[in-house]
Amino acid sequence: MESDEQPEQKLPHSTWGILSCLISLVEPFVGAVGIGVFNNGDRVMCTFMYWVMPVVMLLSVGLAVIGLRDKDYNHFFPELGLVINGLAFLVSLFIWVLFLDAGGPFMCIPPQFY
Repeated sequence: MESDEQPEQKLPHSTWGILSCLISLVEPFVGAVGIGVFNNGDRVMCTFMYWVMPVVMLLSVGLAVIGLRDKDYNHFFPELGLVINGLAFLVSLFIWVLFLDAGGPFMCIPPQFY
Protein backbone atom coordinates (compact mmCIF):
# COMPACT_ATOMS: atom_id res chain seq x y z
CA MET A 1 0.00 0.00 0.00
CA GLU A 2 1.55 3.21 -1.14
CA SER A 3 0.94 6.50 0.55
CA ASP A 4 0.90 9.86 -1.11
CA GLU A 5 2.76 11.46 1.77
CA GLN A 6 6.07 13.00 0.97
CA PRO A 7 8.95 12.24 3.30
CA GLU A 8 9.76 14.98 5.75
CA GLN A 9 12.46 17.24 4.46
CA LYS A 10 15.23 18.16 6.82
CA LEU A 11 15.38 21.87 7.42
CA PRO A 12 18.74 23.56 6.88
CA HIS A 13 20.53 24.97 9.90
CA SER A 14 20.25 28.70 10.52
CA THR A 15 23.46 30.58 9.77
CA TRP A 16 22.61 33.10 12.48
CA GLY A 17 22.09 30.27 14.95
CA ILE A 18 25.40 28.64 14.09
CA LEU A 19 27.16 31.98 14.52
CA SER A 20 25.43 32.52 17.87
CA CYS A 21 26.41 29.04 19.01
CA LEU A 22 30.05 29.56 17.99
CA ILE A 23 30.24 32.90 19.81
CA SER A 24 28.65 31.32 22.88
CA LEU A 25 31.18 28.49 22.84
CA VAL A 26 34.21 30.76 22.39
CA GLU A 27 33.04 33.51 24.76
CA PRO A 28 33.82 31.78 28.11
CA PHE A 29 37.35 30.95 26.97
CA VAL A 30 37.94 34.52 25.80
CA GLY A 31 36.55 35.74 29.12
CA ALA A 32 38.80 33.44 31.14
CA VAL A 33 41.87 34.44 29.13
CA GLY A 34 40.90 38.11 29.40
CA ILE A 35 40.49 37.90 33.15
CA GLY A 36 43.81 36.07 33.45
CA VAL A 37 45.64 38.60 31.29
CA PHE A 38 44.05 41.73 32.75
CA ASN A 39 43.95 40.59 36.38
CA ASN A 40 46.33 43.21 37.69
CA GLY A 41 43.65 45.53 39.07
CA ASP A 42 43.78 48.17 36.40
CA ARG A 43 41.00 49.74 34.38
CA VAL A 44 41.58 47.45 31.41
CA MET A 45 40.12 44.50 33.31
CA CYS A 46 37.16 46.63 34.41
CA THR A 47 36.53 47.67 30.84
CA PHE A 48 36.76 44.08 29.71
CA MET A 49 34.47 42.72 32.43
CA TYR A 50 31.86 45.44 32.43
CA TRP A 51 31.74 46.46 28.76
CA VAL A 52 33.28 43.98 26.34
CA MET A 53 31.89 40.71 27.70
CA PRO A 54 28.28 41.96 28.13
CA VAL A 55 28.31 43.39 24.59
CA VAL A 56 29.52 40.05 23.23
CA MET A 57 26.79 38.26 25.21
CA LEU A 58 24.12 40.61 23.86
CA LEU A 59 25.44 40.11 20.33
CA SER A 60 25.23 36.34 20.73
CA VAL A 61 21.71 36.49 22.16
CA GLY A 62 20.63 38.81 19.34
CA LEU A 63 22.00 36.42 16.72
CA ALA A 64 20.20 33.52 18.42
CA VAL A 65 16.91 35.43 18.41
CA ILE A 66 17.34 36.21 14.72
CA GLY A 67 18.03 32.51 14.15
CA LEU A 68 14.91 31.53 16.08
CA ARG A 69 12.74 33.90 14.08
CA ASP A 70 13.63 32.14 10.82
CA LYS A 71 10.75 29.72 10.34
CA ASP A 72 12.30 27.84 7.43
CA TYR A 73 15.39 26.75 9.34
CA ASN A 74 16.30 24.24 12.00
CA HIS A 75 16.38 25.85 15.47
CA PHE A 76 18.91 23.53 17.11
CA PHE A 77 21.90 25.87 17.00
CA PRO A 78 20.05 29.05 18.09
CA GLU A 79 18.58 27.17 21.06
CA LEU A 80 21.97 25.68 21.93
CA GLY A 81 23.54 29.13 21.65
CA LEU A 82 20.94 30.58 24.03
CA VAL A 83 21.48 27.79 26.58
CA ILE A 84 25.27 28.08 26.49
CA ASN A 85 25.04 31.87 26.60
CA GLY A 86 22.68 31.66 29.57
CA LEU A 87 25.14 29.44 31.44
CA ALA A 88 28.00 31.79 30.56
CA PHE A 89 25.91 34.71 31.80
CA LEU A 90 25.31 32.98 35.15
CA VAL A 91 29.04 32.33 35.55
CA SER A 92 29.80 35.93 34.59
CA LEU A 93 27.19 37.17 37.05
CA PHE A 94 28.86 35.14 39.80
CA ILE A 95 32.25 36.63 38.87
CA TRP A 96 30.74 40.14 38.78
CA VAL A 97 29.28 39.64 42.27
CA LEU A 98 32.67 38.48 43.57
CA PHE A 99 34.28 41.44 41.85
CA LEU A 100 31.73 43.81 43.40
CA ASP A 101 32.44 42.35 46.81
CA ALA A 102 36.11 43.20 46.30
CA GLY A 103 35.25 46.83 45.40
CA GLY A 104 35.28 46.09 41.68
CA PRO A 105 33.60 48.95 39.87
CA PHE A 106 35.37 51.53 41.97
CA MET A 107 38.68 50.28 40.63
CA CYS A 108 37.47 51.43 37.22
CA ILE A 109 37.11 55.03 38.36
CA PRO A 110 40.31 57.04 38.80
CA PRO A 111 40.82 58.10 42.45
CA GLN A 112 40.40 61.82 41.74
CA PHE A 113 36.70 61.25 40.89
CA TYR A 114 35.61 59.74 44.23
